[in-house]
Amino acid sequence: MRSSGVTDRTHTWVAPALLVWASILLFFHATSGWVPILDHANLAFHEAGHPIFGIISNRLSVYGGTFMQLLIPAACAFEM
Repeated sequence: MRSSGVTDRTHTWVAPALLVWASILLFFHATSGWVPILDHANLAFHEAGHPIFGIISNRLSVYGGTFMQLLIPAACAFEM
């Protein structure tokens, strides 16, 4: 079965776009030492962990930020 070629044309922009995105992130990291969008997302995951794990117990609420900060990137890495 032959593909229509539409998927070939739509995927031609993916590699250049990833290269541009990686270059921007590397530039921010090299010039300021941090990457704004990644650090803000990491902060959001961290802060969301406190109330999420706080539902289980007050003690887990304290550690919930670190749990989520570690679990979300790990889950994204294993998703692929």
